[in-house]
Amino acid sequence: MPVNQTKILITTQSRSKIGRSEFSVLCNSYAKLLKNNPFPKTDKTDYWSHLTFYKRALFSIGPYQNITVFEAANRIATDLVLLNGIKTILESEKLTDASITIRLGNEYIKGKGDFDINNIHGEAFNVAPSFFPEKLRKTLKNINAREIGYIVFNEDALNSKSNLGLYHSNISKIECSNVTYIAVKNWKTI
Repeated sequence: MPVNQTKILITTQSRSKIGRSEFSVLCNSYAKLLKNNPFPKTDKTDYWSHLTFYKRALFSIGPYQNITVFEAANRIATDLVLLNGIKTILESEKLTDASITIRLGNEYIKGKGDFDINNIHGEAFNVAPSFFPEKLRKTLKNINAREIGYIVFNEDALNSKSNLGLYHSNISKIECSNVTYIAVKNWKTI
């Protein structure tokens, strides 16, 4: 038996070529799963037990089943940026009749972005400010920048002026070389 076969618990039929109403249902399902499958608490006291608990023990957390706390935190944080980034794009571009494809944390497909809106590919990530420049560089390197229309990320990654000149205290959207960069302000809720 494989060590970790993470499964997604969202029961919506499809995350491919959905419209705004289906996207709203997906967001509601995701939010309910976060509430119903919270992060587990631990009574561990020594560092080794903590490390083992967070990086090895498997749980149902949020929309994921059979996942470690550490991996769930990374996936869920990125999923929240992804979902809120799509909301931002739909609202800011006034896309009422959009075709949306979403690939959540365990649905990676080589050569595809994390999402598509009307066949425009997008990438999403949630990253610490210290790692933002490297994550953005790797994202642009791994996927040809001409094929990416959107890069969405957590706004709090921009708390340093050294972050590739993208810093501005009220940043929400930056246009640069055919890619729209969207700093998601409120990624903590759906």
